[in-house]
Amino acid sequence: EKNNNNVGNNRNTQGVVIEARRQHFESLIDATTSAPLGPIGAAKLVPWVGPLLKKGLIVFVDPRSNSKDLRRTMLYHATSSLLDGNIDVDIAFVTADSVGESQAWLKRNEITPNPTSNKIHILCDAQWSFMKKYEIVGDTIDHPWSMAMMAFDTKGDIVRMERDVEPSHCSQLVSDTRDKDLNI
Repeated sequence: EKNNNNVGNNRNTQGVVIEARRQHFESLIDATTSAPLGPIGAAKLVPWVGPLLKKGLIVFVDPRSNSKDLRRTMLYHATSSLLDGNIDVDIAFVTADSVGESQAWLKRNEITPNPTSNKIHILCDAQWSFMKKYEIVGDTIDHPWSMAMMAFDTKGDIVRMERDVEPSHCSQLVSDTRDKDLNI
């Protein structure tokens, strides 16, 4: 059975508040630049820190190395018309792979993310520090080793949390999240 949870106000499945902070994103490494986001890169990414305010941030994350689910989702979104036009939400993919592995996979699949684009961000978290902060990895049955999706609004609230996400449903999940949870 899927463990999908719509989580408002950053509460996990046990009702404990998970405080979204820009600092949680700073150690993520950008696969296109091989550099950590740092304070400036994290501030540009998260929707609750100016000056580049957006309507939201959708994050797909998978703690498994070489995750076929996350990679299928990245391939789809890298070529999707869903990202055409002026959208006010960024999509980030957080992988457990090293920067070198991520870059090699991107090259093999002819995906060239633009580091100045505000549409897709491919980020590495080989040490799982980000994933642990948002309880993507855990030791309980409530935290399956599978792809998850989180959506953050302009207040830093997690307005949607889905676990055990199927790549074939990601397009609809992004559309629903933009329309219903982020009200875009």
